[in-house]
Amino acid sequence: MLTQNAKDRLEQVAKLIEEEPLRIWMNHFNGLSDHLDPKKDRPTQVPECGTIGCIFGWIVAAERMKTVPIGQQLLDPSEYWSLKSIGATLIDLFEYDPIVTRLSDVPHWPIKFRGNLRWDSDWGVVGNPPVGSPEYANVVAARIRHFIQTDGAE
Repeated sequence: MLTQNAKDRLEQVAKLIEEEPLRIWMNHFNGLSDHLDPKKDRPTQVPECGTIGCIFGWIVAAERMKTVPIGQQLLDPSEYWSLKSIGATLIDLFEYDPIVTRLSDVPHWPIKFRGNLRWDSDWGVVGNPPVGSPEYANVVAARIRHFIQTDGAE
């Protein structure tokens, strides 16, 4: 069961994703990780500050937007492997709870959202809709809202 805090934070993340579609990429918690240099690798697809991430990366980023000055990095590369845990805690869940996997891992999403959504390292160059597109962001936002509506059941 999702708390009201979780529902409110997830709705905030869905809105942020819709507002900034370049920032959502379901393959990475934090695009500023040691595994990816988005400014170097995909400079035309990454916001100026370089911050991109998956749903749980954005749960953390949304919290930090309250205190981090505009234009500064919201996620630190050293946090890459802990962002799922931090994000889960912010929405009153435990990282290893199956409910978290249902939201964080695209293969565990209902088929109507998963469809042809690219979430692997291809950055959506191939796939429909491509990463960075408003359509991709809308699919992820719709998935989040469905998760809220079903109280995390699907």
